[in-house]
Amino acid sequence: MGGINLNNIPTTCFVFDFRMPEGYLPFGYTKHTIGVNAIKKLNIIHESFTGYYPPLETPNDFRLNRTAGFQNYIVEQTPNTKYCLTTELKKSVDETELYLVVLESLNVNNLYEYYGSDKFDLSDFFSPQLTELIKNNKNFKIVFMDYREGAYPHNEYFLTKIDDFLNKHNINHKNKVIISTNNNFINDTINLKKYKRRISVYCNNNYLLTAGKYISELRVANNSITENDYEYSIQQNINYDLKEKYFLMYNRNSDRIHRSYFLNKLYKENLIDKGYISFFENPHFENFVNNSNQYPQLNLEYDDILDIKNNYKNYYPLVIDNTDGEKVADFHNFLSRKDEYKIVILQ
Repeated sequence: MGGINLNNIPTTCFVFDFRMPEGYLPFGYTKHTIGVNAIKKLNIIHESFTGYYPPLETPNDFRLNRTAGFQNYIVEQTPNTKYCLTTELKKSVDETELYLVVLESLNVNNLYEYYGSDKFDLSDFFSPQLTELIKNNKNFKIVFMDYREGAYPHNEYFLTKIDDFLNKHNINHKNKVIISTNNNFINDTINLKKYKRRISVYCNNNYLLTAGKYISELRVANNSITENDYEYSIQQNINYDLKEKYFLMYNRNSDRIHRSYFLNKLYKENLIDKGYISFFENPHFENFVNNSNQYPQLNLEYDDILDIKNNYKNYYPLVIDNTDGEKVADFHNFLSRKDEYKIVILQ
């Protein structure tokens, strides 16, 4: 039979530059922001694998970021895996092991915009000691892990920056950098051929796979999962009777400005009351509408932002099912309650 011999998989070591009292500090900070992380992590206790990273548009606004989750449990659940520090590896590197330096997508920035930004060099993300280890050992790999939902644009400048980093440090190992993305269109949108030898791209389809996992769990659990006192469920039999609302719209996260832009359009067309809409209270959203005059990512100009500023208090915040964003976020990318679907149907 073909396939992989699991007995031959090398031990995989996830490499970190720093370990704080409550756990390792995940990559995403730069040499300019490590001090902020050290102070915050020493004074505010959080779970392992958290850090503080600034949004590109507001670089002085440091926000707590949790890693995508795989680092939180992979060592406990996967054979032949472990964590290690750069300082430990300076003394000894095992040529039979695989060393992964993982830079994940962030809650505050998407992968391609953040690491592909011209605000810093990729060298800013690694200590000089770790850069030397990456350069001198072919079994050290850099992994960019895109975990966020949605097919965010794949900017070729991001690959150019990786290529420049490898050239700058004379790093020529094959498949040195791996980009794990959930966007299946990357092969159509970026010319990968000129980067192919040193940079590999893997489409992980994470959100499709995770959604399938939860759907399977639901069917085993009689179409219902309760998490943090919140019931997620599958509606097996849809009631087609006439309903009081026309649509259901889960925005929830008001921090994403395109959602407020769309909601503002609904408000101006007197459609807010025609559907069930969520749009959670969020200090970052309020900071944006009170302090920003443009939003180039959406080509929003001053008049667009001013329109949102003048109107948002008429429809903000909005709640459908639960006011706790953290409570509903665990599943909401994949599942929702059937209750709201039972009361919404076009007439």
